[in-house]
Amino acid sequence: MTSHPEHAVVFEPGSERALARVSGEIDRDDATEVREALTAALDASRIGLDVDLTAVSFCDSSGPHALLDPSGEARAAGKTLSSSPPSADPSPACWT
Repeated sequence: MTSHPEHAVVFEPGSERALARVSGEIDRDDATEVREALTAALDASRIGLDVDLTAVSFCDSSGPHALLDPSGEARAAGKTLSSSPPSADPSPACWT
């Protein structure tokens, strides 16, 4: 688990796919740490990573970028990365 006062990334390994639950805020101060945690979870998975963003409360334009690098790494490794949108719209900048 990676934890910061504003966010957390909890990794749950699985036999085929890993699950990363992201909660709290993702902004420019947190994006690198979130990206690194997602990359580590992806590396530990056998075929891919599912990212649960339903508990994200705020996201600026850094949020989607935190998913882009791991997504590219997944493709390069023959794995997949999927994500769920937050349950509430944390910030229009995050998903537009």
